[in-house]
Order: sequence, then structure tokens, then C-alpha cells
Amino acid sequence: MGPEPWSCLFRIADFEFSLQGTDRQLRELAECVYSGARIADGKRGRRYRLVRAEGRFVMSSGGKEICSQPALQEFFQDVEWALTAEAMWSLDHFLQIHAAAAQVSGQKAVVLIGDHGAGKTTLVVALARLGARIFTDEVALLDPVRLELTPFRRDLILHTETQALFPDLSRGPEAPEFKRFAEYRYVSPKEIDTQNSPEPSALGSMLFPRLQPGSAVSCSAVGPAEAARRLLANSFNLGAFEERCADVVGRVVENCVAAEWVFGDAREAAARILSSVVED
Repeated sequence: MGPEPWSCLFRIADFEFSLQGTDRQLRELAECVYSGARIADGKRGRRYRLVRAEGRFVMSSGGKEICSQPALQEFFQDVEWALTAEAMWSLDHFLQIHAAAAQVSGQKAVVLIGDHGAGKTTLVVALARLGARIFTDEVALLDPVRLELTPFRRDLILHTETQALFPDLSRGPEAPEFKRFAEYRYVSPKEIDTQNSPEPSALGSMLFPRLQPGSAVSCSAVGPAEAARRLLANSFNLGAFEERCADVVGRVVENCVAAEWVFGDAREAAARILSSVVED
């Protein structure tokens, strides 16, 4: 009798998929990747097979190889990025924004838009430590009709600076070695936001964080034209909306408070943001 087959099911918005195989080590990997989107029951959806063959780890779908690596650590990273790309392609009916997002104080969601290094991940972790629900730290899914944000619960990538700011995150269960790198590690949102996966939430605020070490927290309003420009600059899939894009962006800036937050300490900034959201 051969190894017992296993299958892990996942759902991101309306994209469902499964990771399948027989290898025990690859089962551990499957249970760790996208654990924030794991579901107990559902359709198998798009099926991906994980195997070990000829000294390499391989992920395939429909008989077509998607990625492979000789080392488990690099394979985990490739699988995570490949699944992210597959999900984004399948969810092209959402406006996809390069942003972090969270539901704050059980109310509307905030989206944190900015380039790499703007402090999005650190700030969304700080918000979660104060009770916010993590939606994403990289790809925000905005319903263009209802103007709702839908969770995209991939792992957060915590660099050493963020880990140092929240040392308690390192005192939890030891993450598998293949999720730990020299300068960063992958952390499931379930390790930080321990509640059940959040439901979609109406977008309430559009924030533009700017991490500036040593700086005090400051907030300044961003006008509709500039907010629209920044939103457009950080959208992944504008081409999917064609002539509807201007209408979607216009409705977003009309219905959202937009502000730039400059901060040196994400914990202080998160407390200020929570206070401002409650006041609004």
C-alpha cells in the first residue's frame, strides 16, 4: 500500500483551490502556505499537485508544471507566489490594489496604499495588535460595484525590523524552517489575528502611510484628485476595467476619507489611526 493521499482546501473570495499529494513533508508545506485562507469543506476548485520527483519539489496543475525547486525553502516561496498570481488572475473582476487592508473597530475597512518600504505590513500588524482584522498586507480586493474590501489572506512577510518591533510574535510556535529566511519570515495572519476569517467590509478610509524612522506621527488630508492619482498608480489590473476605471476610482474618492500618515513608530500610528476612525 502506498502513502496515504491528502488534500488541503482554500478559498480567497470566490476562488477555491486545493493542494494535493502523498508526500508527508509536502503536506506540512501545504498546511502552512495560505493557512489564512484554509477552509474545512468546499469544492476542490482548481487542483494543484505537490510531488517530489528526481531530486526536486514540483507543483503542477492539469499535468502542467508550474514551479519546481531542489530545496524546500525556495519551493515554498515559489508555491506561495505562484498561488498568489493564480488567485489574482482568477479574481480579475475585483479592482486589485497594491495595499494592506484591515477592518478597524468592527466598522468599515481601511486600505493602506503605498510602495514597498512605506510600512504597510508593519502598520497592519500594529493595527491587528489593537484589535483590527487583517485582510491583506499586499493585494487588496475591492468590489467595484459595492465598494467593499474582501480579505486576501496570504501570509505576511515580516522583515527583521518588524519582528523587532513585535518580539512576542517570535515567542509563539516555531515556524517551519522553510518559512524562515535571513532577512524575513512568512507569518500566517492567523498567528496575529486569531479570530475567524473576516467577512467583506465596506471601504471607509484610504490611507497613504510613509514610514520615516525617528519621525513623530503626523496626518494630513489628501484631496480627491491626488487620492485618485495614487490609487491609479497602485492598481494592479486597471486594464480589466477599461472605460469603467474612471467611474470606479471616482466613486472611491468621493466616498472615502483620504489622508497621508507619516510615522516612525507603527504602534503609535496605529493607535492614532484607530482613534481617528472611531471619531469619524
